[in-house]
Amino acid sequence: MLQKYFFTTRILKYLKLYTFYSHQLNDFFSSFNFISKLSYFKSYILYNIFSNFLCKLEMQINLSKISDNLSLINRYGKLHIIAYPLFHLLNFFYKFFNNWGIAIIFVTILIKIIIYPLTKLQYTSVLQMKLLQPKIDILKNKYADNKDKMNKKILELYSSKKFNPFNSFFSFLIQTPIFLAFYSVLSSSVELKNAPFFLWIKDLSSYDPYHVLPLLMGISILLTQISEIDDKTTRKRKFLSFFSVFFAAFFLWFPSGLILYYITSNIVTLIQHWFIRIQFFKKNT
Repeated sequence: MLQKYFFTTRILKYLKLYTFYSHQLNDFFSSFNFISKLSYFKSYILYNIFSNFLCKLEMQINLSKISDNLSLINRYGKLHIIAYPLFHLLNFFYKFFNNWGIAIIFVTILIKIIIYPLTKLQYTSVLQMKLLQPKIDILKNKYADNKDKMNKKILELYSSKKFNPFNSFFSFLIQTPIFLAFYSVLSSSVELKNAPFFLWIKDLSSYDPYHVLPLLMGISILLTQISEIDDKTTRKRKFLSFFSVFFAAFFLWFPSGLILYYITSNIVTLIQHWFIRIQFFKKNT
């Protein structure tokens, strides 16, 4: 029986003779049953079935020491193939700093460095689109009555500038499983339960009692989004301000470890965008 941080299991001694299985009857009761490979049972004979009954909260890193394959309990959903290496990477940094919060920061930075080529492709596509937008507007006005020709001319413009409008989408699509897997690790790992970070953050699996982290996350989202729009688009700025406030409010009760991950990711993204932007305009001016 498996819950978010707790599990109940039987560890069998004689796997060759019996097959055990369990069935959850309702929220309070479960039945444990077994199938024997013996052809028959003799009457009035007492059969001893040896097993250990384990019900506890256990760190994932210790599960394999208790019994073979017990670590598979933490499946992290369909993205466990990506999530397991991320957890072990998180544990690697924890051994150095003895602080899960710092480990989250370093793993997030490392992930952002590894996927930097995708980030560059995505943001460069955004900058190229900004650069081409005035020419696209001219074509739209010129061929407003002939949409087929307008689309053809826009595609010719893309081709002449070697611009693929789908680059941004593809790079985002590739990054998504990595971030979802890390989200699963941070939201499901018992190691973060009652794990302090610093000052008032005493439990990374619980929400920030003073809501400082959600506020910082909202600011980081706003700065990241502003870096992607033009200075003149005041209407978009107002929308993004509302969007950031909405997200900050939405994450008020989220675990501190998750919010710390988002803040770090947004800050690194902001720095990377600044660097990519400088390189892009040096090359295109």
